[in-house]
Formats: sequence, C-alpha cells, structure tokens
Amino acid sequence: MTIFDWLTQIRVYKKSWESFSETDQKVFQPYMINRFLSMDQDLIYIINYFQKYSIGLLQSKDVYKWYCEVVPRGKKWNKYIKSSKIKKYDTNIVDIIKKHYEIGTNECRQCLNLLYETTDGKKNLKQILRLYGNEESKL
Repeated sequence: MTIFDWLTQIRVYKKSWESFSETDQKVFQPYMINRFLSMDQDLIYIINYFQKYSIGLLQSKDVYKWYCEVVPRGKKWNKYIKSSKIKKYDTNIVDIIKKHYEIGTNECRQCLNLLYETTDGKKNLKQILRLYGNEESKL
C-alpha cells in the first residue's frame, strides 16, 4: 500500500486495522499521514495537536484507529503545500548585511531576498558591500 492508499482508507473506507496484511501495516507511517492530512485546512489544528502523540508514543495501529474515528468520511483533494526554498548566500555577504543592519541571520536572509528582487535593491546591496571595503571585481 502507498501513502495515498492509507489516506483513502482513513477518509473513505475506514476498514479495521486487523484486515490489513502485516506488510501493509508495516508500511503505515504516522509522520507521513500527519503531513498529508495537515494539508486539509479543516483538520490542521486536530492534526497538529495529535501529532505529538502519534509519533513515537502510540503504535501505528492506534494512530490509524484514531484517525478513522476523527477524520470525516468522504473523499477530499487537498493541494500539497511545498516548503519554501531557502536561497543560499555567500557567508561574507550575510556577515556584512548582519553587521550593517544589526540583525540576525534569519532576518538577514529575508533582507537579502528583498534586495535581490529589484534592481534598486541590488544597487543598494552593492553600495553596502563597497562601504565595507569589497572590491568592485567581487561585486
């Protein structure tokens, strides 16, 4: 069985855990089930609350039974939400921007994302780098 088969079982069929073969039961992964069910805006708070119990504390059998009881019956398509890609910047540039604006690393990355989006932002970035003694060829 695939993750999508398990999601269909939880949402539509709700068969008993014992009706699945031992190999199918071993394929059940609470982490992935949590991840896909949390894409449903109606379930996100329930899944978020329950995941601290579902991963590690409870057996897969109990997690499956709980989801079968809590998740409403019916097929539902939810758009998969991808994680945002974090752009990697040169560590020297990050250090200079952190020093210039007196901010942390995460804020610095957000700042660099904004600066790289526009031509004016790129010009401002070049000026800041010049202020801290970077050569024109490195810019």
